[in-house]
Amino acid sequence: MRSMTAVVLLVLLVLGTGCSPKKDDGPPPWSPTPLPSTSISSSTASPSMSEEELYIETERVFKRAMDIVNRYELYGDFSGFPAELNEVAMEDFLTSSHAMYNFMAEKRWATRQGSAPIITSEPLPSQMHADSAATLHVCTDTRPVPLYDQNGTVMSQGHLIESRFFFKNDTDGLLKIFYQQYREVESCNVYG
Repeated sequence: MRSMTAVVLLVLLVLGTGCSPKKDDGPPPWSPTPLPSTSISSSTASPSMSEEELYIETERVFKRAMDIVNRYELYGDFSGFPAELNEVAMEDFLTSSHAMYNFMAEKRWATRQGSAPIITSEPLPSQMHADSAATLHVCTDTRPVPLYDQNGTVMSQGHLIESRFFFKNDTDGLLKIFYQQYREVESCNVYG
């Protein structure tokens, strides 16, 4: 049920027009759900790693995950759910990624060739979730990357999304994204 809620929230975020009234009490609350990327080798976080080494590995895992997810979420590769996502994602994030793949494959939405979102990230060691090993604070600007349907109709103008990606070691010892919180914002302060 939680992953379907994630898909519904993400679809609303993708389809929203940004016409909601501006609140004077700051940004909206975090949505406790994943968003449903240059190949990089799988990573492990060991207890002997320094914080700097851990975040270097976290960035590598994140970039690889985004490369994989962007193949279908942005570029319309619906040849099959990418099995290599299992190397960098698990639990809620993997489940929601799979649900987003199914949604996007059904709709056949994609961006124009050559366009890409603007993504910046920074370590966020002050925020943890469950038994996470590391957290990244991420700003994703998809406004330069509108989504089109098969007829060339714009289905989403894009959004500015602030996210927290949470990482931990899987039973195979690999560092993976397991959970994400996000919210649509009017500005995002990430200095990655």
